Amino acid sequence: MSILAGMATGDTQFKLIIPAALKKRLDGAADQSRRSLSAEIVARLEQSFSAPHIEIVSLKPIGLDKDKAAAFVGIDPNEFVKWWKSGQMPQPRMVGDFPIWDREELETAVRKIMALGLRDDGDTQSAETHSVSELAKMWKTSEHYIRGLVKDGELETTGKGRSLRISRASADAFLGRRRRGPEEQASEIIERLRA
Repeated sequence: MSILAGMATGDTQFKLIIPAALKKRLDGAADQSRRSLSAEIVARLEQSFSAPHIEIVSLKPIGLDKDKAAAFVGIDPNEFVKWWKSGQMPQPRMVGDFPIWDREELETAVRKIMALGLRDDGDTQSAETHSVSELAKMWKTSEHYIRGLVKDGELETTGKGRSLRISRASADAFLGRRRRGPEEQASEIIERLRA
């Protein structure tokens, strides 16, 4: 029997160069399915074209349900509920009947907890103020950037020079302003200029 006997009229024959390891896998699959190597390759190609096209995209969700929020924070869902009820986690938004937490608000809360440290009773272990270098480390930025925010009036301070301190409330307020849109920020700047 000729090698061309299995080919239908109109089939095209061509040379194909493939890695040796892939050919070995195809040979094994052809033996297992009791097909010729050509028939195995054709079957696999046809299957790839007949399968529905699914584009896999990695998306960061904006909202998270309780279990995903707990996983995002890195704690057990029951512990997450305790933190939420004690005020250490932000309040969820209700979407239909489901509470959904904002991912960015969760991240801000967790970073704050990590920077300040919390005891079991929810009280912070740190002082009510930060030095420029402490705040720069917490925000993972430069001291120069923090001093620029102080100079621009974005952060309220006490003291001067090395004794300069930034209140935690002022730092939190700045972070809150950063989450707002450009229109809201522009309105606030205009109000400050009018005053």
